[in-house]
Amino acid sequence: MQTGLEGTHRLHDTARFARCRLSNGITVWLQKTDIMVDHEGYLSMFFKNVGSANDPRGLDGLAHFLEHMLFRKSFTHDSETALKDFVVSNGGEINARTNAEFTEYYVMLDTAHFSEALQSLHSLVCEPVFDLQDVVLESKIILQEFLKSKARSSFLVGEHIRRFLLAKNDPFNHAVLGNPATIKRISQQDIYDFYHKYYHTGNANIICGGSFARIPNVLEELEMAFGMMCKGKTCEPVFYAGSAIKSGNHRFLDKRYPNENLSIQYCLPVLTYEERIPLMLLLESLAGRTGAPFDTEVRIMRGLTYHIDAEVITNHFESLIDVECELDSNNFELVNEIFLEKLATLSEECILKYVKSIQQERLIKFQHPISACKSVVSEIVYFGKSISCREHERLIDETDITDIFAWKNELQSTRQRVLELRIK
Repeated sequence: MQTGLEGTHRLHDTARFARCRLSNGITVWLQKTDIMVDHEGYLSMFFKNVGSANDPRGLDGLAHFLEHMLFRKSFTHDSETALKDFVVSNGGEINARTNAEFTEYYVMLDTAHFSEALQSLHSLVCEPVFDLQDVVLESKIILQEFLKSKARSSFLVGEHIRRFLLAKNDPFNHAVLGNPATIKRISQQDIYDFYHKYYHTGNANIICGGSFARIPNVLEELEMAFGMMCKGKTCEPVFYAGSAIKSGNHRFLDKRYPNENLSIQYCLPVLTYEERIPLMLLLESLAGRTGAPFDTEVRIMRGLTYHIDAEVITNHFESLIDVECELDSNNFELVNEIFLEKLATLSEECILKYVKSIQQERLIKFQHPISACKSVVSEIVYFGKSISCREHERLIDETDITDIFAWKNELQSTRQRVLELRIK
């Protein structure tokens, strides 16, 4: 697009990763940045296509339960405190996260403690011990985590929407935590079997970034630590047909919601990262920023909501445009009418103004190397690659206005799916 700012770049591209392999097939993503902001290093192992969607039927929450158990005990640490003590006392962090389609374990420490970070991660993922007593104790902890989560409105919303949009036995139709019945049902053997089925070289990826990426012979160090990990066949994404209900207006009534919420959605086919760019530019120009036409009318001019969330969500089986705002249900119909009107009247001038603003941001904003390490996991899982700042910038600069208007026309001819979350 001709804005006059094509070709502008961030001064430092911190989102470049070299793809390497260990001798046993583990993929290593080694950060390649021309700047070292501080002495913090990032080392993680994530298991691609291994998450709550892999939970066996009747054992919802098993992937998340296993994540907890790995911190409990190993052949080299006899308690969670022993594992975390050195990392925490030296200003670092060791933690994990599980979602539907991947599980990640990570350590962040000063450069001088790379060997300790490496040892901690190896102990965590390669040497677990699943004692029955620890299983019983962790079950109680996860039950408390479930009860705390259930009190949040986002949990209630997610639960209702999953049950409505997905088939009962769909592998994605349950919370990552599971539920009290399944959490209590998970046994020591279940945890052992899940670990040996999925935690192997076929699914393992390593991210080495920040100051750790500059360690001399870092790949040799990683080879020594993880070169003997058990081999296995790579898992394909768990089958999911996408939302069963793709259009129409649907109401959810629950007096426990703290606020009422309107979600305007469009269900679309799976998109590559490149195909996603013009759609993202369209949505951001329309509703995803302060001063966008939809934001201006709904929030600034009418005062109907405090904040609008607008994003393009991508997974292995469908893409989803989702525009959400908290507001009184009496205004749901009006706000949707405003959205459709602003979509229909969105101009080339408005889009170019937005594109120019994000090109200008490149000159003044900086992405910390550790932030890039954390965000690259989703790119690898859903797009099969990491996307550097330079590549992202190029894709935006090369997008033609006609590509964006093609998506505008597509949305205008696609039936919405509108979800109304009400308390009355």
